[in-house]
Amino acid sequence: MSDFDDPTTTGRWLANAAPLPPPTPTSGGEAPFAVRAPVPPPPFTPNPPAYGFPGAPGAFQPYGAAVRPPRPKVAVGGWLLVGGGALTALGSFLTWFSVSGQDFTGFTKDDSGSVRDGPFFLIIGLVLLCLGLTLVAARRVLAIAIIAIVVGVIATWGALADIGSVNDIKTFGEVFDQKVDFGPGLYLCLVGGAIGLAGSVIAVAKRRR
Repeated sequence: MSDFDDPTTTGRWLANAAPLPPPTPTSGGEAPFAVRAPVPPPPFTPNPPAYGFPGAPGAFQPYGAAVRPPRPKVAVGGWLLVGGGALTALGSFLTWFSVSGQDFTGFTKDDSGSVRDGPFFLIIGLVLLCLGLTLVAARRVLAIAIIAIVVGVIATWGALADIGSVNDIKTFGEVFDQKVDFGPGLYLCLVGGAIGLAGSVIAVAKRRR
């Protein structure tokens, strides 16, 4: 007969054994060793099944990512650039001034064989026109609008400088009884540059909103 079969020995072991630790208290008055119900995850709301570049309307976005609103159109600023560029290019071909009935344009050669600033205004006008078409097609493009501001300032400043030069020619011609009259060419270049500048400023202002 082993000690395990002796009730006296078994009672003595139980009396000398260390007591069990108290149960861990739980919050909310729950019973010890209670099993909580699993919390369901939040519902998944996927985006529409479309693909494209980030920020495009209907493009696939990662879950939880901020969707950028579509870019608004800048048709007013773009078309002003187109109109200003066309006027600037047209003004380079028209008469800038006339001396005793002889017309001079931006491409008329002088005695040395060189021309005036007609090619300059033609290139400036074409650049403004292309920038305006790009703004109309690509909507808000800040870099293009800033470049258009610089080009518009150059066109306006160049037209004012050439108008001042023609004024000097007119003053010099009066000394020798030469009649010098202004033509519409330089004024068209000035107006075209100013319109292009205004359109680019409007595009930048709308881009900043």
